[in-house]
Amino acid sequence: MHVPPPSSAATLPTLALVAGEGHLPLVVAQEAKAMGHSVQAYALEASTHKALKAMGVSSRCVVLGQLAATLEAMRADAAMTVVFAGKVNKWQLFTNSLRLDALARQLLMEATLKTDDGLMHTLIAYMEQQGFAIMPQTRFMAPLFQAAGVLTPQFHLHEGLWKDVALGHQLAKTMGAVDVGQTVVVNDGMPMAVEAIEGTDACLLRAGQLARKRGGVVVKVAKPQQDDRFDVPTVGLRTLKTMKKAGLTLLATEANATLFLDAEAMVAYAQRHHMGIISYDEAMILPYQPYQPMAAAPSQYASV
Repeated sequence: MHVPPPSSAATLPTLALVAGEGHLPLVVAQEAKAMGHSVQAYALEASTHKALKAMGVSSRCVVLGQLAATLEAMRADAAMTVVFAGKVNKWQLFTNSLRLDALARQLLMEATLKTDDGLMHTLIAYMEQQGFAIMPQTRFMAPLFQAAGVLTPQFHLHEGLWKDVALGHQLAKTMGAVDVGQTVVVNDGMPMAVEAIEGTDACLLRAGQLARKRGGVVVKVAKPQQDDRFDVPTVGLRTLKTMKKAGLTLLATEANATLFLDAEAMVAYAQRHHMGIISYDEAMILPYQPYQPMAAAPSQYASV
């Protein structure tokens, strides 16, 4: 998944950073500058624009849905090499507040699938046809990946929790394969919530309501067909704070595939609030693999 940086800083192009919500665009901008890129940001959120300017990054505010104007600004800035970073709420497509220009409406109609991957692949294909080069997010995020291990050793990981992690992994991979979401919440062997268009935070809060805030395991994975140019699974302090509000106690992420925003602060927060964090690989959950998919079992109703 990781792409090595170019060997010569002298050949590095201006990088167009399409910056959504959250801290991730700041991390990408900092890493890109350290590599030798000149960074020109196109911020979809006022708070992100302000934060980028504060760290010395040239930034323009752009409007989500005004695609033609954004691409024209990139051309004017000679910023034809692009990286996407930060959260964009797809549910805004269903509100009256999102103003789509003619180009955005055209691409939305042309998208065979209106899933996250479907929309992004349609956008990227169009941008590449127009001469833009799309860079992998992971080129600028290598330090944020976590190797396999238990990050909070004081948290008691009993067999039931490991079984929930293994079940959550299987469910999340299945959901990811059809581009529904990357996060599943499991409590005592029962799937409580699956992330879809509402996003991770709403998924976690819904699970907390259903479980009556009596615990739960949050499992976040990379999709089997994960495209590292966008939507790389990410967790941070916000994830843990939402989990605490929902009464969920364990965060389990797929090792070397999930970005941790400020892992040190996350671990400190988890320890203060008696929560657990693990970065797992296949070997760690293999002994706890759940039941075989029901489709593989003979049906008692087959002859009905």
